[in-house]
Amino acid sequence: MAGKWHINEKGEVSKCTAIKGKCPFGNEDSHYPTKESAYEAFQHKMEQSTINETNKKDLKHYCKNDEEYERIKNKKFSMSGGRG
Repeated sequence: MAGKWHINEKGEVSKCTAIKGKCPFGNEDSHYPTKESAYEAFQHKMEQSTINETNKKDLKHYCKNDEEYERIKNKKFSMSGGRG
C-alpha cells in the first residue's frame, strides 16, 4: 500500500509500508491518500466515538425503565439522520 496513510495502534497517523493486503492496521478502507486525510478521518472517528459514548451514558436518564434501557443500549447510533 505504497503512498497510503493509516492510523497505527498508538492512534498516530503514519505512512503504510506494508505489502498490499498485509497491513496490520486494516484493509484498503482503513488507508488514506494523504497524511492530512488520515488525520481528518481519525478526528472524525474520535468525535463520533465520543458522541456515541456520551449518548449511551445519558441514555439511562431518558429511558422509561430498565427494560427499555437494556433493549436499546447496544444499538449503534447514527448522526446522519438515518436509522443506525
